[in-house]
Amino acid sequence: MSYNAYRFELLKFNAMSIRTNQYLLFTPFLLPPNSAWQDSFSSNMIIIIALIIIVLLAVGVGVLVFFSQGSKGGETNNQSKLEEEVKRLRIAKKQGDLLAKMASILSSTLDYREVLDKMIALGLPALGTTGKGEGAEEQKTVGIAMLFENSETELPITVGRNINHSDEGRLVSAQSGLIHEVVQNAEAVAIGDLRTDKVLSSIPSLKKCSSAVCAPLRVGFDTYGVVLFATTKPNFYTNDHKNLLTTLCSQVVIPLENAQLIQNLRHDQQKILATEEETRRKLARDLHDGPTQSVAAIAMRLNFIKMLIKNKEFDKAYDEIIKVEEIGQRAVKEIRTMLFTMRPVVLETKGLAPALEGYAERLNGIESFKVSVTNKGYNGQLKTETEGVLFAIIEEAVGNAKKHAKATEIKISLEVQKKNLVLEIKDNGVGFDVAKTKASYDQRSSLGMINLFERSEAIGGKCDIDSAIGKGTTVKINVPL
Repeated sequence: MSYNAYRFELLKFNAMSIRTNQYLLFTPFLLPPNSAWQDSFSSNMIIIIALIIIVLLAVGVGVLVFFSQGSKGGETNNQSKLEEEVKRLRIAKKQGDLLAKMASILSSTLDYREVLDKMIALGLPALGTTGKGEGAEEQKTVGIAMLFENSETELPITVGRNINHSDEGRLVSAQSGLIHEVVQNAEAVAIGDLRTDKVLSSIPSLKKCSSAVCAPLRVGFDTYGVVLFATTKPNFYTNDHKNLLTTLCSQVVIPLENAQLIQNLRHDQQKILATEEETRRKLARDLHDGPTQSVAAIAMRLNFIKMLIKNKEFDKAYDEIIKVEEIGQRAVKEIRTMLFTMRPVVLETKGLAPALEGYAERLNGIESFKVSVTNKGYNGQLKTETEGVLFAIIEEAVGNAKKHAKATEIKISLEVQKKNLVLEIKDNGVGFDVAKTKASYDQRSSLGMINLFERSEAIGGKCDIDSAIGKGTTVKINVPL
């Protein structure tokens, strides 16, 4: 191939595929052989190639460093995820251990106080802090369970761990602060600064505590109380602590409900026994004051009649026999009245209004006071069982008036007002101080007034007693129809 043909082919190759800067690489071949400039440019080319190799090496090193750092970042990420998973598994194991111990406790006792106390004892290690805190102070955790009892606005401290003796039974308001929020929202709540809660910070046992977590003891829509843990470490409680406490409370609340039902059942059983005992005492008093006295009088007069007959004083004996007959008839009426009040058959067959008419008629036949009955609109709208309770209330109120009031008149009225039946027993007796009598009732052997209130509540009604010394007494029962 001639030199010119060689030069033409090389130019065509450069035009088709090489960028402008690459064209210089082939410039030496376009020059005549043995050119001085070609020798100089060859030296420059060696330098350029060396620089390119250095740049490529630098790029390679950079790529290796980049991928190396990415790998390390991935490993750090994986390690962080692994640590979080281990932490979660530890919490789950702790919850499982606590639940297993709670199951053992719940199967061993039905005493809700003991159940709550042991639950708090188990929760202290998991929901508290131990050891030295800042300033080498010993860290402290307090556990408290509070249950609603006689009020919906206050909870007494039922059981507690690490609390002052003076705080046992202390009433705590449920109308503001953390406890109010927990009861209203029915979920666990944690606070990092206990000083912001005026209710809890006022409890001596919590004075040194900085953070707290609280959860409700709740079944369905019924809240029985709350459980609270507090520690001296600020901002200690997290969502994991809230979840753990919620789990503990959910496990203990059903046995707590059962335990309270059993306690209520036992309390009702005691009330029934007390009522039966009161009924026996009342029956004994009525028999002693009524038929027993009459029978004793009959026995004495019969003995007197025997002496009169022996002395042949037949006219006087005849008069005494007449008196004995009157006493005997009176005793029979008293016994029948007692039997009527114990089980009024007419109440079961005809209803409350006729039963009261019959009761008043019997009392007017044997007592010194007058009994009257009025009925405005009541035609047996209540169930037989409810009417039976109302009759017992009336009999109790009349018995109280007979025994204490020295009344000459007792008025019994039934009146339907809208969707309620208003029953009223009113006497014109000496009256009494209601507040003073209520205050000293636990020292009395009689249960008359308590029976009025409890029987009214048993049928969904309300009992009010209005009385004053010298102004008689009015007992009013309001029962929904």
